[in-house]
Parts: sequence; C-alpha cells; structure tokens
Amino acid sequence: MALVSVRFPEAVPQSRLRLLEVLAQARVPINQVKLLPEGLCFVISENHANACKKLLNAEKGEVSVFGDMALISTLAGAMRDLSGVIAQICEALLSASIPNRQVGDAYDAVLCLVPSADAGRAVVALREQFGLDTETVV
Repeated sequence: MALVSVRFPEAVPQSRLRLLEVLAQARVPINQVKLLPEGLCFVISENHANACKKLLNAEKGEVSVFGDMALISTLAGAMRDLSGVIAQICEALLSASIPNRQVGDAYDAVLCLVPSADAGRAVVALREQFGLDTETVV
C-alpha cells in the first residue's frame, strides 16, 4: 500500500474535486480518503503509486507518496459498544515505536496504515494490548 498526500496552494474544494476526477478517469482505485483543510490524503495499492504521482503532479498540488505500507485491520464485532478501542490500538502501536500514518474505522474494524517492515510487530503489539492468543489475530 502507499499513502498519498496532496496539498493545494489555493481553491482547495475545487482542486480536490478535480484531483478525484483525474484519478477516476485513470481508473486508479483509492481508499481511506481523508479531506484535510489544505488538501486530501488517501491510500492506494503501491503498484499504482508512480502513475498516481505523475497524474497528480500535473494538478498543481504538492504530492507526497509514502510507499511500502501495510494496512492492519483490527476487527471487533461489538466495537461500537466499546469505548476507547481506537485509543488502545494507537497506544499499542506508539508503545512499540511503530509509526501509524493513518487511522480509519468501519462498523466493526479499525484500520491502521503502518510501514510494511513493522507489520509483524504491529500484530504482536495489538495481540498483547488486547490479550489475544496467536490464532485470534491474522
């Protein structure tokens, strides 16, 4: 996976829309879209990273691509009824000195984008944080 961050010098809403249109026309699938005051960021498959950067450089934005990332999913069916789950996940990664580039959530999951080299350690840290055995987390 790769995290793409784009900053625009002006006309941020219009620039965001144009950028998303360019990516859609190029059929580049994006995930984990975050709208930021100065632009936006999103996650793509790393095999789209170079093409994506070329497309976006033409759109008058400052583009940063962080490649070689892994998306770690923590699943919990009753997560909405539990308080502090995201905080515990972030605490586990921080305590293990694992950079957490982006956090997202779904109805029953928390998604964290970490460097691929740290993915194994992230799974261990999360397993320890929640007291799970090795077969509970995949």
